[in-house]
Amino acid sequence: MDTTYILSRREGSGFRHQVNIGNCYFQTNQSCYSDDKQDGREIILFGEYLDFRQPSQSLENLVRNLAKQETFDKLLSELQYLVGRYLVISYTSDEGIRLIGDATGTIPIYYSIVKNQPMAASSASELGKRLNLPISNIAQKVREQAMEQQQPMPYDMTMYDKVKVVIPNHYLDWDKQGSIRYFPSQDLPKRQLSEVVDETITIVNRVIDQMEEQYDLALALTSGLDSRLVLSFFKNRENVALYTYIHESFTDETPDVYVPQMVSEKYDMPYYKLPRKHLPAEELKKIEAILPGQVNQRILENAYTFKHSELKNRAFITGDIIPLAKSNFGQNLPEKLATPQYFVTKSHNYSVESKQAIKSWVRDAKATSQNNLSLFDLFFWENRWGRWFTNNAVNYDYYTHPLYIFNSRYLIELWLSIPRSVRVKKAIHKQIIDKNWPELLDIPINPNEGRLSQLSDNQWVYYFGSFAKHYINKYRK
Repeated sequence: MDTTYILSRREGSGFRHQVNIGNCYFQTNQSCYSDDKQDGREIILFGEYLDFRQPSQSLENLVRNLAKQETFDKLLSELQYLVGRYLVISYTSDEGIRLIGDATGTIPIYYSIVKNQPMAASSASELGKRLNLPISNIAQKVREQAMEQQQPMPYDMTMYDKVKVVIPNHYLDWDKQGSIRYFPSQDLPKRQLSEVVDETITIVNRVIDQMEEQYDLALALTSGLDSRLVLSFFKNRENVALYTYIHESFTDETPDVYVPQMVSEKYDMPYYKLPRKHLPAEELKKIEAILPGQVNQRILENAYTFKHSELKNRAFITGDIIPLAKSNFGQNLPEKLATPQYFVTKSHNYSVESKQAIKSWVRDAKATSQNNLSLFDLFFWENRWGRWFTNNAVNYDYYTHPLYIFNSRYLIELWLSIPRSVRVKKAIHKQIIDKNWPELLDIPINPNEGRLSQLSDNQWVYYFGSFAKHYINKYRK
């Protein structure tokens, strides 16, 4: 989908659609739904989404329900039931204009902090161009010390000092030109594992039922656990195709080749091997001009390969949001080790400026969220999902149509209600698969990992290994 938009006080910026809200204009190329309540709440809802409680309800009714919410807290509570990708713009005379993104921020909210020039857009570079802003010297230093070409900025930084981004669990207060945290504000309830598993299965099946009515679907399949979990929801569903991206280094003995082949043959499911295509240089250059500072060549080449395959007319379902259910970022490490120093090792950046940004995030998170949520989980949610995953989504959008069936605040909070000591054992994944399609657990999962995997599963090896890897790579850099 085309997620480009701009919100400003000026109308007519070259987009196909324009909706007035408050004293501003929301402009986009994709249609959106709005509800203007006289003397009440105005709502604009933009994206691709559904309410998992009533997946088939009309989008008009969904927006109308949001506009009925008497307080902002009640509006936020209603948004937890949405699944997919969305941007909500709310206006009342008392609250002013506020922007809220989906659970992981897949439709970014970049905003101006230039005094008395409020503006928001899906792209930092768009704001930089409209406001005639110089590239930040600090951001350049961060970029120069990045280990990977596609690395996003840390915390809420962008390539411009006067442009910030709203990370998950925050909303944009338009009048204050600032981002405000709204979650977590209280302790998460503890739940039984069986309850979480059953509720996840019910919700996801409702979502898939609705998506099957709209799209022909495809699933990426590897030898890993995440893709096996996604597949488990398709045991009795017919119109789905499986595929694997084939890298140049792969052979017939590579687990990501022979395991998906084994699954497809055993259960007679359509399966496609997609040899990865390289982007032509002129194509990459064109995209770099459209997505300055956001290009992830690996993701782009995956999407480019998909577009030029037999699956090009299908939407594909990703499992990008479910790693948190395994707690593979903080494992079961003691909470006191959730420090800026540890998070820096996960940033893949060696600049002093990036380290300072991470310290700022830790300080702000501790100051504004009094709760029982692990800082390991919160960092992964807001910095890995909120910056890395969002960037991936923008790159996939360029060629393909991804669907995010797990992108729901309700689901994420549901998984986080299970202690990390349980999640790290992959209990949520395994029990969902066992209930959906238990035979899939009889097929090898990551069969070649062996001893190395066992070592990395040890939380202390993982912890000290993170520091060792960081400083070795820093030395090489």
